[in-house]
Amino acid sequence: MPSRKYPTPIYVVSYPKAGRTWVKFLVNHYMRLHYHISERLKKEHFLINEKMWEHNHKMPLLRFSHSLGENLAAWIGKSEDIENQCNIFRKNKVILLVRNPLDIIVSSYFHKTKRVPKDSNEYINCTIKEYIHSDVGNIDCIIRYYNIWLENIDIPKEFLMVKYEDLKIDTASELNKILFFIGFIDIEQEYVNKSVRYSSLKNIRKSEIEDYYKKNIVELKDVNDEESFKARRGKVNGYVDYLDKDDIKYLQDKVNSQLTDELKCYKRN
Repeated sequence: MPSRKYPTPIYVVSYPKAGRTWVKFLVNHYMRLHYHISERLKKEHFLINEKMWEHNHKMPLLRFSHSLGENLAAWIGKSEDIENQCNIFRKNKVILLVRNPLDIIVSSYFHKTKRVPKDSNEYINCTIKEYIHSDVGNIDCIIRYYNIWLENIDIPKEFLMVKYEDLKIDTASELNKILFFIGFIDIEQEYVNKSVRYSSLKNIRKSEIEDYYKKNIVELKDVNDEESFKARRGKVNGYVDYLDKDDIKYLQDKVNSQLTDELKCYKRN
């Protein structure tokens, strides 16, 4: 059989632990409602855009990526290993999802200690204080990742930045912005509201507990450990619950001095 010809994808890119799964829930649920394909789609395929597209070729194809290209150095390597590969997105629309680097560093710590297998190259065994001062997957990596993207926003065909914190403040408004960028014109607000409700932290966690998606996205490691959930807390500025004043100052000083002013909202005095 001839290979399937997919349309040019729209990319949603983010550093790990910036809320990608939440956005995937929001957008995919809206598209299932808009294109009336839920009843024809296996539930374990609800978060896989290629599977959805197979049921309706009119829908846009989204791909969710953590990388600058296929470069995962930002997650498991050193900041100097991160390469600028933005050129590969020249023909694509790109949505960049950003989040406070301090919240990301805390969430990534729990991911690497609670979720990944111990024989994985992502796994770490250390305290959170040791982690934030390590040279692998640290705050410098997050800052460099964001700086590279925001220095190259003119490379993609079209570019949209979405802040995790704005999604928390007004999820429906930000989802409308994302959908319009994707190409939806007459956006059904009833479907937007249903998508927001469906994508609540409680429901995403429920899907983890019930293994609703057959481990392809949100496999749960320990139902009794809140920190092991993929949808862990969803809290803005939650880092203050885990880091002491010295750690916060160390991280914030790096953000203040190194992060692009395009993200000055994350800079603090």
